[in-house]
Amino acid sequence: MKITTISFLFGLFLCTTSQALDINSVQGLHSNFDNPSNPWVLEKLYVGQIIELNEIEFEMDQASLNDSSKKSLSTLGEFLIANKSVKIEIGGHTSSIPSHEYCDKLSNDRAQSVRDYLISLGISPENIVAKGYGKRAPKYSNHSSFGRKSNQRVNVTILAL
Repeated sequence: MKITTISFLFGLFLCTTSQALDINSVQGLHSNFDNPSNPWVLEKLYVGQIIELNEIEFEMDQASLNDSSKKSLSTLGEFLIANKSVKIEIGGHTSSIPSHEYCDKLSNDRAQSVRDYLISLGISPENIVAKGYGKRAPKYSNHSSFGRKSNQRVNVTILAL
């Protein structure tokens, strides 16, 4: 058996092999595979789980993905292609400086940009929902530049496995 891809996503190693049913050869690399009939879904993932995509960044006031962000999203795309039953929400978040209306639009546009890119990789549109949360769910205080930058993030929420 040949391992074609080893990716690190959601804090776990995902292995793609040329013989997906021969999971016994891969389990030594990581012991959190769900079951041999579907080796791609990992038991540490659960419905409702929120995973922050730390490597997705946008220019100020922009929703376009840069090459670095696309490369990072490709790993998520590989995972979703291998796990056609997984449904996710892409949640966009902003800092608290602009108005609610502006933040809602920007966060929604960013989430939609991520969704569009994943669909371009071959993911079913029915498996991905995009939602902008604006500035309603800060993770850090917006009183520092670090906090404001950190609040401008994209999350993935597992909706179904």
